[in-house]
Amino acid sequence: MQAWIAGTMPEAEADLVRTHLDRCETCSELIVAVAVTRRIGQCVGRYEIIELVGGGAMGEVYRATDPDLGRDVAIKLVRPGGSQKRLLREAQAMAQLTHPHVMRIYDVGTVGHDVFLAMELVQGVTLRAHFARTRAWRDVVGTLRQAGSGLRAAHEAGLTHGDYKPDNILVANDGRVLVTDFGLVREHADDRASATSTATFAGTPAYMAPEQFEAPVATTQSDQFAFCVTLFEGLYGHRPFAGDNVAGLRVSLAKPVAIPRARGVPARIVRALQRGLSPAPGDRFPSMAALLAALDTSSGRAKWIALGLAAAGAAVATTLFVTRAERDPCALGANELAGVWDETSRRDVTRAFEASKLAYAPTSLATVTGQLDRYREHWIAAYGSTCKAVQSAQLLDTRMTCLRRRRDEAKAVVSQLASGRVRDAVTAVAALRPISDCEDVESLQDIATPPPAVREQVVALDAEVARCRALLSAGEVRPAHECATTAAKRAHELAYEPSIAEAETIAGTASTRLRTWPEAESALTRALLAAEAGRDPRGRARALIYLVSVAAERATFEQGHK
Repeated sequence: MQAWIAGTMPEAEADLVRTHLDRCETCSELIVAVAVTRRIGQCVGRYEIIELVGGGAMGEVYRATDPDLGRDVAIKLVRPGGSQKRLLREAQAMAQLTHPHVMRIYDVGTVGHDVFLAMELVQGVTLRAHFARTRAWRDVVGTLRQAGSGLRAAHEAGLTHGDYKPDNILVANDGRVLVTDFGLVREHADDRASATSTATFAGTPAYMAPEQFEAPVATTQSDQFAFCVTLFEGLYGHRPFAGDNVAGLRVSLAKPVAIPRARGVPARIVRALQRGLSPAPGDRFPSMAALLAALDTSSGRAKWIALGLAAAGAAVATTLFVTRAERDPCALGANELAGVWDETSRRDVTRAFEASKLAYAPTSLATVTGQLDRYREHWIAAYGSTCKAVQSAQLLDTRMTCLRRRRDEAKAVVSQLASGRVRDAVTAVAALRPISDCEDVESLQDIATPPPAVREQVVALDAEVARCRALLSAGEVRPAHECATTAAKRAHELAYEPSIAEAETIAGTASTRLRTWPEAESALTRALLAAEAGRDPRGRARALIYLVSVAAERATFEQGHK
């Protein structure tokens, strides 16, 4: 056990230990108990470990504090005895995905021989625990379709997951469903290259497709099979193929799947399950997109009504958005991103990375451009769906304003990168606020809109606030503080609460990092009051979290200097 934890065990023996620990809960718990005692209260990178959230044989997940940004994060760490290469693959894969149903990664690093991921800290439960609460078929299918959209995004980005199962899907308390643990991910192009390189299975046997027992490598088709095993388990309370060991599973997999009929699951869902669980990969759906479409629980009549309403909404939107062309106005999202992230800005950013001479510049550049490409795609898609949606004129304006702000934030970050501030580029791009916020109608519909008399001034101010945020993300704390303080003053003059909240939050965060505690508390208090007045729940939550973090960090700092 000491050799495993210390990382001195030969790789061949380590493979055998991993296989045993995957199946032996008692040994896994013992490994975790021994390892955790070394971690609590220590720092991993800049993150201070607070408590254990979960763990297994290969590593643990901790709640930790990020003192620079004043927020709690999840730290996933693989011990030296675990697979550091696997964790690095997970970091690289997740960094390429910006999607509302994929766990967001903030940072990756090493401490000694250990590798860690800093990720969004999600309050919630695993999908397995969620299944224990409900097995209503509509809830199960709806939840899995959300998780499936994250898997679809991975496939469309040229990646596979490799270990898709209920334990690697989180259901957050706020309703989000997130796919995590991309540790077995590989690019599609690698599928054949390593098919016979090892006899060790990659993945969890109970969720593996038949072909993986012959060639231990994940494909989009095997991911689809694992998705359907997970869906089956959610609907019926047990997996479709019985077996206490690999030999037993292989016997079960050779038989046609038997699907119970007693739970009222519609025939179309049953047919989709049967196809997705086909023994031969070629008999399954051609893609996750096709499978998710087959699992759509909307009735045909409802779909036609929705299409008709969407057409009506697009007609209304036409009167609002046609400004420079007689094309479909809802298809102009790409035009709105001209000068934000296009071929010209890509070249400028590439030159800045090349001029930096940083050793990790090529890797960071590849990660950043991939992140920005996906951000662009998501923004364009959100622009089109928002434009076509059936909604009030006020909600349409609010959602488009949200998208405009996200566009301004991306433009400001790209501008910082092009100017040569590339040292923390990956962190800066990862810190871009998610576009999915603009699709959260429930949170957006009550936010105050700027009065017509000051709308143009607010638009200009939002661009400046985006610049302040980009400076902070790039580690330019003092310039960010000066920028946000000036922007907050202007926001107060315009008396527009959402802008006040954003500018004061940035000013307060910068003050926290400068350890000017009273100034930080004052700014964040003003942000909280403005967010409440502006009926902005996300802004209110951010201000509250930062206020609590300031109080805790201030107390810790002062205690250490007594």
